[in-house]
Amino acid sequence: MNRSNLLVCLLAAVSVVCVSSDEGDGKARDTGTNRSSQADTADGTDTGDQPGDTGSAPIAPALTLSTTLIDFGPLDYGGEAQLSLELENTGNEDLELTQALLETGTVFSVSALEAATLPPGSTTTLTVTFQPDAGASFTDRLLVQSNDPANPTQFAMIAGVGLLATIDLSPSELDFGTVYLGCTETAEVAVSNPGNGDLTVSAIDLNSASGEFSVDTAELGDLPWTVSPGTSLQLPVRYTPTAELPNIAYLFVDSSDPFTPQVVALFEATGELYDRADDRFEQGRTPTDTFSLSQAPVPSTIAVSVNGVYTTVGWAWDEATNSVVFDAAEVPVGGAAIRIQYAVKGPC
Repeated sequence: MNRSNLLVCLLAAVSVVCVSSDEGDGKARDTGTNRSSQADTADGTDTGDQPGDTGSAPIAPALTLSTTLIDFGPLDYGGEAQLSLELENTGNEDLELTQALLETGTVFSVSALEAATLPPGSTTTLTVTFQPDAGASFTDRLLVQSNDPANPTQFAMIAGVGLLATIDLSPSELDFGTVYLGCTETAEVAVSNPGNGDLTVSAIDLNSASGEFSVDTAELGDLPWTVSPGTSLQLPVRYTPTAELPNIAYLFVDSSDPFTPQVVALFEATGELYDRADDRFEQGRTPTDTFSLSQAPVPSTIAVSVNGVYTTVGWAWDEATNSVVFDAAEVPVGGAAIRIQYAVKGPC
C-alpha cells in the first residue's frame, strides 16, 4: 500500500484528529469531532464537567423520618400511650431542625426536640402521646420543619381509637302492677353497652325492704360480667307478694362506665289478697299429726292455733300434701280445737 494513502490518527488530549494525504491536492482535513466542550485533565481524571457525568454528590442536609404513620390502635378512655418517631440526618451537612408541631393537638401531644442540630448520620427522637377523651377515632398530623433543601417540611400521620364503655339500664322504672298474694310476676331489665369498649359489670344490689323482689342471676354466672359493645344482658326481676301492701325496690348496678359508674332502676308493685281461708279441726280420740287445708295457701300467711293459742313452732306446711303437719312432740291431744287461717293463693 502506498504511504500517501495511509490514514494517520493523532491522539491528543483535546480531540482525535485524522489527517490523510489525499492524492491530487495534498491538503490535510480534520475528519474527527471534538467530544467535549472542555478538556479533562492531562492524566485522564474525570472532572465531572462533561455531559453525562454524575460527578460527586451535592453537599446538603437531608431529613428522613423513621415512619410516616404513627398508629396507636385502640386505647381505653382515660388511658395514656406513647410512641416514638426517629429523625435522622441522611445528608452530608448539618441538619437544622426548626420545629415539630401538631396540626390540631387535641388528644395527641408531641415532645420538644431533643436536639436542634443533627450532624450527618445522627438521629434524634420525638415522643408522641395519645390520651383519648372520648369513645371515637382520632387523627392528627405531625409537621417537622428543617433546612433540608429538598423537603423543608415533612409530615407523619397520627391515628388512634379511644374506647369508652357506656352503661344503659332499661327500663329505669318498672311497675309490676297488682299481683295476687302467692303469685309471681317476672319482668326483665336490660343492661346494655352502647359504647365502643367492653363494659364490666362489677356488682348488683337489690334493695327490697319487704324481700318480695328478687333478681335471678343464675344463668349469668358469677360477677364480674362483660358486656361487649353494642350488646346487652338481661336481668330477670321477680315479684312475689306476701302481703296486701304497695312495695318498692331499687336495683343498683356498678360498672366500668367512667361517667356513670352506678345506675339505678326503680321497681313498684302492689300485693292483693285473693281470698282468705279459715280451716277448723277437732282432734279425734286417736290423735293425728296431719291436717289438710281446703285451699292453696300463701305459705307465709299461715297462722295455726290450738285451743285458741297461736303457735309458730312445732309444725310445718307440707307443699306436696297441702297439709299442716305437727312434730311428734307437738301433736294436739284428743278433743283439741285446731284452727288454721291463711291467705288463699290467687290464680296466677
